[in-house]
Amino acid sequence: MWFFDTARLSGERSSRSVRGWRVWRLLAAYFPASLHATAALPPGGKYVLGYHPHGVVSLGAFVGVGTNGVGLDDAFPGLDFHLCTLAVNFKMPFIRELILRLGIIPASKACIRRALARNGGAVCIAVGGAKEALLSTPGAPYELYLGKRKGFVREALLAEASLVPTFAFGELDVFRAPARGSRARRWLLTFQNWGLGWYGYSLPVFCGNLPFTNVGFGLQPISEAVHIVTGAPIPHDGVAGPVTDARVDAMHARYVAALRALFDAHKGAYAPGRELLIK
Repeated sequence: MWFFDTARLSGERSSRSVRGWRVWRLLAAYFPASLHATAALPPGGKYVLGYHPHGVVSLGAFVGVGTNGVGLDDAFPGLDFHLCTLAVNFKMPFIRELILRLGIIPASKACIRRALARNGGAVCIAVGGAKEALLSTPGAPYELYLGKRKGFVREALLAEASLVPTFAFGELDVFRAPARGSRARRWLLTFQNWGLGWYGYSLPVFCGNLPFTNVGFGLQPISEAVHIVTGAPIPHDGVAGPVTDARVDAMHARYVAALRALFDAHKGAYAPGRELLIK
């Protein structure tokens, strides 16, 4: 079926009803996950949300942006949100139909450009990708692969969209992984980096709790608060003409500065004692 169906390229099957299912609010309440909007996103605009950190599977991004579980659609009316994910997820029966209804799209240039071609289009990208996912450890500093990740900035400039820094405090804490520096972690990273080099993504290896318990070594996420904080939109630079590397670098620098400021403003409340490291 997916050979002939192009809905996945544009998010055209997105359903407000499916995004608003009660089960998503119950899922958000489990952690709990919550949205903290620090500035308005005017309806009718175009936006690229950079989501940080990636975490093991970007669970906060799914709950907070992929659904209306934390009230994103209500906080920013007039916008059509599309979470970006790996294209391989659209090849899984049943899962594919669900994420199409949620408005989730593949993280490709073509799909992002289609979503941003309409006024009110907003895409969310977990910028750090698979490489950043390998750094996910509960209680550890927030390490971001952002210094050389500029493709999302280029797409925002091409679409004349605003950039919105978004930080999810607690994303690293909902799953466990072997401790950094341990023999198990070193062996695991060797295996995952091999997969990353060959296939472009790494196999996530993690554990949470056993279902309906607080006992470890299961697949149920750990009940840890996830605070999703959205910053003020960084408007398009207003420069006409080609999107040059110089324009991308300038906008990227503005974005990194805004993200740091957002983290510093809220770390006392949501991540006391933890650092933000940008590579």
